[in-house]
Amino acid sequence: MPENGFISLNAPLTIRHTGSLSTRTTHNHFINSIQEILNEVEIPVHIRNPYKFKTKGEMVLECKNQKLLKNIVNNTVSCSHWKRQNQQCGTCVPCIIRRASLFKGQMKETVDYQYNNISDVLSDDLYFN
Repeated sequence: MPENGFISLNAPLTIRHTGSLSTRTTHNHFINSIQEILNEVEIPVHIRNPYKFKTKGEMVLECKNQKLLKNIVNNTVSCSHWKRQNQQCGTCVPCIIRRASLFKGQMKETVDYQYNNISDVLSDDLYFN
């Protein structure tokens, strides 16, 4: 599953910003509900998510193939606004989690975000209007 830990909750960062429901499909309650349906219709499948209590930062740190991760990190996308400008914004929840995770894992990326410096958002009138 691509999302675990904190991002499964998709908590809003501000009062104005409510999270989408997309990552809540990895929330334990949702997974347990799907398991109950499978059990009820007697489909012999057990959903197991060994990473459900891991953050992305922990996943980066614990990745067994660090060389591969370093080689592909610049070609991956986390941004929820990617399609708007074909570039990661750097400020949405998935971008912030990504940036913090890569920092935690001491992983460097060489791609530009729309906002490379998150504090620049505070001075951008277009962002808040």
